[in-house]
Amino acid sequence: MRKALQALQTGLDRTSSLLQSLLSWAAERDGHAPRQTQPMDLRSLTETALEQAETASQLKQVRLCNEVEPGMSLAGDPRMLLSAMRNLIFNAIRHTPAEGRVRVTGWRKADGAIELQVEDEGRGFESRAVFGAPVAALHRFGLGLQLASDLVTRLHGRLQIHPDIGRGLVSLHFDAGRDAALSYLGAPTSTRLN
Repeated sequence: MRKALQALQTGLDRTSSLLQSLLSWAAERDGHAPRQTQPMDLRSLTETALEQAETASQLKQVRLCNEVEPGMSLAGDPRMLLSAMRNLIFNAIRHTPAEGRVRVTGWRKADGAIELQVEDEGRGFESRAVFGAPVAALHRFGLGLQLASDLVTRLHGRLQIHPDIGRGLVSLHFDAGRDAALSYLGAPTSTRLN
């Protein structure tokens, strides 16, 4: 009975997250929700996304780690990036074995671009399913991943799937030159464990 309730709770959390993302995506796409372009603290936004996935992670005993470097910010609509991150995190939890770990990392690259990654301990993506294209076959992986890809694209970023590495790994890449508000204040990394 307890396992059935846990499975139900996890399913409800995932469905709720997906529905919230779908509604925000549809409203923004139809012009009913104006974009809120503002500086987004990426570590703080990641923390919020992880907190929203906490129930699902606890039910499955999956640790959530926030390893996004403090001080990084990006201009854009925080609702859009939060929805994308939340979908990727819920997907990672779903594919991670019990007592596993989901890590969200983020750093500034040498060229000034920002890279965010969501990594899980599941089997990962197979190249024959992805066909070697970063986003071309996303529709085969579910609505959450497709929504995340679309939201990241609307933020002038790219979503990339990393197949055949023995774990789940999805990257979000934002070029340094895409926006004047891209900044990096620099600080050591830290980790949050549940």
